[in-house]
Amino acid sequence: FTQPVDFFDPQQTQLLSPVALVPLFAGFRVPLAPNPTANYYHINQNMKADSLAGFGQADWKVTDTLKLTGGLRYSNDWEGGVESTRQITWGLPAFFGFPATGPGSLGPLQIYGSTLPSVDVTSFLICPTGTPNSAAQPTACTTGPLAPGVKAAATLNPATGLWSRPLSANWSAVTGTAGAEWTPNADSLYYVKYSRGYKAGGFNTGTLTTFPETKPEALDAFEVGAKDQWLDRTLQTNIAVFYYNYANMQIPLSVQPATGPATTQFFNMKNVVSYGVELETIWQPIENAQILFNYSYLNATIHDSTDCFVDGEDPFALLPADQTGGCVPGSGAQKVNNQAVPESPRNRVTINGNYTFRFDPGSLTLSATYIWKDRTFDSIFNRSYNLAPAYDQVDLRASFNDIKDRYSIILFGKNVFNTLGYDNVGGQRLSSQLIGTFQAFGLTPPATYGIELQVRFK
Repeated sequence: FTQPVDFFDPQQTQLLSPVALVPLFAGFRVPLAPNPTANYYHINQNMKADSLAGFGQADWKVTDTLKLTGGLRYSNDWEGGVESTRQITWGLPAFFGFPATGPGSLGPLQIYGSTLPSVDVTSFLICPTGTPNSAAQPTACTTGPLAPGVKAAATLNPATGLWSRPLSANWSAVTGTAGAEWTPNADSLYYVKYSRGYKAGGFNTGTLTTFPETKPEALDAFEVGAKDQWLDRTLQTNIAVFYYNYANMQIPLSVQPATGPATTQFFNMKNVVSYGVELETIWQPIENAQILFNYSYLNATIHDSTDCFVDGEDPFALLPADQTGGCVPGSGAQKVNNQAVPESPRNRVTINGNYTFRFDPGSLTLSATYIWKDRTFDSIFNRSYNLAPAYDQVDLRASFNDIKDRYSIILFGKNVFNTLGYDNVGGQRLSSQLIGTFQAFGLTPPATYGIELQVRFK
């Protein structure tokens, strides 16, 4: 796959001929490769991924009521390719190598007007020689071992101005499952299950980040459940209690570089524990009528007392709740120990009622659904500006099926009361602010109505 991203301004003609990052005294401007697309910002990735796996499972019915299950899987995943970037600026004093005032001043930038050149700052933003130290700039780079997943130091193409480097990594794991099911009678099923899961690693590509590789994710999942029928089989209940233990869970974060737009990158959380309960019930009090009730409780928490991360909306770690102990002083980094996993609402409720009318032409089913979702954080930084409020929604549906099952006509209304629902939320920080105080909401769809026709050819 290839994924180029470009931000350009063809009317800013200075971008067409960038110069090197050196003091721009008269006659000392070093021209670089032309920039015919007038890009401020360009990133690209040309990557390939291959996966190979084998799986086997066996079921053993020990008795008429007891069944044991065991399975193993081997997975091998490889990803590799080349990432490239070029980043250019125009009119930013920090990148011109001379003061606006004081000894040696050539005056403020505005006196140069349209003659002020654009500057290629890519080498200032990456570590082209190999493994960076904490500063992550060329003067702070070493030529020691390359970062995991990086196969060679970045190189410059003098014809295009692109800095590129090759990436490659291989991940593998043996996973499996084991469980037991007990069916003491025709109306009951009780089970216990353990599964070992695996998710391949990957790369944060395109921007030549300091450490591009994301480690593979592993999961130990434990589940106990029961399925029963009651009241002459008019009531069915399914309940499950689960405990999930993740190692190196992959979670996305928005990262704001020194120049260019913010990017989303994946980071590993050392340990995440998730546990909860799920309840499903189906009750048929009378013929042709059903009432469904679903409830879920989820507690998903990060357990990581060593790793540090920077909150883009609180980059200086100024809030009282910030856990800065053990992080590099002055870096703005903080720990996220005991923070809730993004988009993991504690409670969720769904109620559905439906009734089917049966007559000679066919059947008509009327259905109404109520959904309530608890508030949830949308970032590993559990702050007020990342908290999405709780919301509810009502959906309606009417479907007609002809007696010969040749066609169906469906009328539907989603979110019929047009209530605000929150798909995601994130803090927004103005350049004049130290901490994000605004919120940007991603909303669920508004009231939506429609009709659908299905025809079956037999």
